[in-house]
Amino acid sequence: MKTELIKMERQMIKMERQLIKMKEELIKRLMIEVVLIKKLLIKMETTHQDGDTTDQDGGGNEQNHDRNGGAPTN
Repeated sequence: MKTELIKMERQMIKMERQLIKMKEELIKRLMIEVVLIKKLLIKMETTHQDGDTTDQDGGGNEQNHDRNGGAPTN
């Protein structure tokens, strides 16, 4: 009985270590995702600031439409 408990305890310790490793790997992956998302957001902001004012669906800039009496300038 006592040896079974010791075996189970050792197995639990191994499983806990595996779980810790898995959590660390998950954290690393999430950190990479966060960095990639930040880079994408920065790229989107700089693209918008550089004068690319087209909508995501390919529509034109509303300001350009208004300035030209509703005619698109793109």
